Amino acid sequence: MGFLWLLLPALLLTAGLIYLITKRMDGMQIVYTGLGFLGVSGLVTLLLFVVTTPIVGWIALIITFPLSVLFVIYGYLVRYINIQ
Repeated sequence: MGFLWLLLPALLLTAGLIYLITKRMDGMQIVYTGLGFLGVSGLVTLLLFVVTTPIVGWIALIITFPLSVLFVIYGYLVRYINIQ
């Protein structure tokens, strides 16, 4: 159960890092960073599946996958609509 309480601060830190990292990037750099984050979060989720109980892995997947997808979508919006 302790791992579940680590997910919320990790999510908040990740959101803050996304904001700081993308503050001075153009759209495609944000997209590539989002794809890299997707790969790293997939590896961490796989590790959580193996090391902890499967429910913790599923929770991590539910949190990190949409965050990665939103990261990529945000990059395309910055690139083509210039919302930044």
